[in-house]
Amino acid sequence: MLAVLAMIAQIRTGLWVRNGFVIRGQLLHYRDFMLRELCYDQDLFILQSAFVLLEDQDMAFMSIIDRFQLTDWFNGAVESAVYDNSHLYGMVEEILYIFITVLSENANATRMDLRVVVRRELIHVLAVGPAPYTELIKRVAERMVDDVCFDHVLREVATFRAPESTMDTGIYELKDECFDEVNPFFYHYTRNKREEVETALKARQKKKKKAEAIIIPKPMNITSGPYTVLTNAFTSPIFLRVVFFCIDNILTYTQMTEKSPPSSEAIIDQTLHLIMLGIVERGKDFADAVVSCKPLDQRGLIDVLCSLEHHPVHKGYKTRIECILGRFEEHIPTEIQERRKVFGKSGKVADPEEAKKKAAKARQAAIMKQMKAQQSSFAVNFEEDFKDEDEDKSMVDEDESVSYGTCIVCQEDLNSSKGFGALGLVQPSRLLRKHPDGQYHHVNEAIQAPTSMDRPAPPRLEPCFPPKDAESSDAQKRSASNFFDGFPTHYTKFGLVGSVCSHMMHLD
Repeated sequence: MLAVLAMIAQIRTGLWVRNGFVIRGQLLHYRDFMLRELCYDQDLFILQSAFVLLEDQDMAFMSIIDRFQLTDWFNGAVESAVYDNSHLYGMVEEILYIFITVLSENANATRMDLRVVVRRELIHVLAVGPAPYTELIKRVAERMVDDVCFDHVLREVATFRAPESTMDTGIYELKDECFDEVNPFFYHYTRNKREEVETALKARQKKKKKAEAIIIPKPMNITSGPYTVLTNAFTSPIFLRVVFFCIDNILTYTQMTEKSPPSSEAIIDQTLHLIMLGIVERGKDFADAVVSCKPLDQRGLIDVLCSLEHHPVHKGYKTRIECILGRFEEHIPTEIQERRKVFGKSGKVADPEEAKKKAAKARQAAIMKQMKAQQSSFAVNFEEDFKDEDEDKSMVDEDESVSYGTCIVCQEDLNSSKGFGALGLVQPSRLLRKHPDGQYHHVNEAIQAPTSMDRPAPPRLEPCFPPKDAESSDAQKRSASNFFDGFPTHYTKFGLVGSVCSHMMHLD
């Protein structure tokens, strides 16, 4: 189960390109609305159950992190030996989505009634935008559509807008009061849909409050049963390390490169959502755990939040961080005020222009050091006696660097390092023909052929009476042979025909 979720994350990140479109099709079926209740949803519920069945919830967190091969990241390493930067931050984004779902999804944990499940699905489908009935039933599981409550619930949550013309179709629009039930991190949303819904919710809040909108997550409300212990995960030391290093690593990367890493906006957005979930679910307990946990150099989550609050590159999160620190201040006012004062005195980010100058000098020094090392290495390893060998090697390197396109299977460059060729199909055919000697009318037929060979067939006249003698029978045969006149069959021959599609691939 966990291996499947990790593989799905790797596919979405782009780590299985050699398997082509087949592996992408498996991913779509795994998360498609027709099968997700038996595949994706069940795997997430089993993973959620692990946090309940295991006495040590840190074990569940570590198992997930290890399977995703992100142990180094959550220990403070900005780069990974397993993934490159684009894939690394994509995998972090995927694992955070799983943590959000496990710590906020409550349908199976509360044994939610089918009518409530249908209402929730319809609300989240229509929150993306209005849809006709035929499109609506394609986005919801079949068992929900077949239930008798489906149409009743649809009338409760949506308003039907009749078609305005014969060419138009009627659509259902979500009622305004139902937008309060929308969760932008609903686990059936893709990233694009989540961003669309979040934008719509913030625009709706701005119209009402006339201020910058902040979406506060709702609690799971698990009041009975074994899953009541699920919220203990918010006070887990491993969980606190997860949210700490997600912010600290991005700040470190930004300081090193003077630009945001890939997927940084999504990762920060998910991390802040996890912190707000912890505040909503555990309140005082979560605040105390945050204060006591300081994973790096006596720096804790409050410190990195204060750094992010005034960071010049990540200004868009200032309002949300102020809201989070305000919620923390309700439980631990002394700690929050002290950390903000310390940050105000000595923790502010330095002047951007000065930081750029220092970074430029550091890069220049590193380049000069590298050049000196290369020069010394060149003097030691390459002597005059090896000039010819170096020239041959450079020619080989130039040949290998020439690319003739990409392989359609593995997506790697086609060069002289591996054998490759064009895809082709050779098959037998009897369409080959030899021109009859001394007959020119076939050449004229080909030259004078029209652009299109489609033409109505002449009506076939059937005789009213059978022929009375052999002469009439012979005349009828000659008429039929003239009607079906074509290229003589004895001039066609058996042969091979080859065709290509212009695609290239490696021989192996």
